[in-house]
Amino acid sequence: MPEKAKPKTFREFIDLCNSLPRGRRIVGYAATIGVFVLLAALAAAIYFKVGFFAYLVLAFCLFLCSAHSNYALNVNLTQRKVRRIDYWYLGAATIGMLGAAASYSHQRDAVITKIFMKAHQAAEEPVREKVLSSVADLNKLLCEGTIAKKSKAPCDGLKRLSAEIKPHMPSEQIRSIKARLDNEVMMPYAMLFPRDLLVPSLFSPFSIVAIRLKDWAEFMQEAPSEEVSSRDEDVEMIFGLGQWVIWPFFFAYALALRITKVTTDVFEWAK
Repeated sequence: MPEKAKPKTFREFIDLCNSLPRGRRIVGYAATIGVFVLLAALAAAIYFKVGFFAYLVLAFCLFLCSAHSNYALNVNLTQRKVRRIDYWYLGAATIGMLGAAASYSHQRDAVITKIFMKAHQAAEEPVREKVLSSVADLNKLLCEGTIAKKSKAPCDGLKRLSAEIKPHMPSEQIRSIKARLDNEVMMPYAMLFPRDLLVPSLFSPFSIVAIRLKDWAEFMQEAPSEEVSSRDEDVEMIFGLGQWVIWPFFFAYALALRITKVTTDVFEWAK
């Protein structure tokens, strides 16, 4: 079927529109009226600051009416023109997807870091429990029985260190506690015995605590960093603008075009 000549006047345009099937003509007229109504509604929503969600819904309806008006009243609509809609909505969706992915990359890195942190902290508990268990055994040795009667210095030193043992401690603090264990606990303990009685087996409870503190420090040294690389403030503002303002409208436009494509196919508007 040959293409109809493009109308040169508004009257010719109306005559051509009236030659369209009744249902398609009604959709075209209603969609055209909807464009102007939605433009006014969107302007009023912005003026009264009703919120971003309302802006997005009105913009989507505006895109939908605009697309339906354009294709419903196109008297020379062909299958080739309808198929081009795929490029438009896929292009808009692709831009929206890539923009959203770039905008959310910083938040995604922060969330992944938190997940790794939570997993590492959960795995830390049994390592820390071994330290506390060995400290409890050493506490019985130093704070009960003959050692405590001879001197309270080893017991007091151990209690000070025990109070500082907390979950998720940095490896540097754990190594500091290990060093202080030698100076503040083991040395006062060793001074209670004559030199000829200072045999390795006498210090085996301290060795167990030191080994477990070392294992804990090495484990915490491998903890994932809580810091996420920061972006420049201006760059962050640009990404935030896209994330919260621009990219959702690209998705809304793509969805409106896709719905329009379905309408043209279902009602067979194209020649």
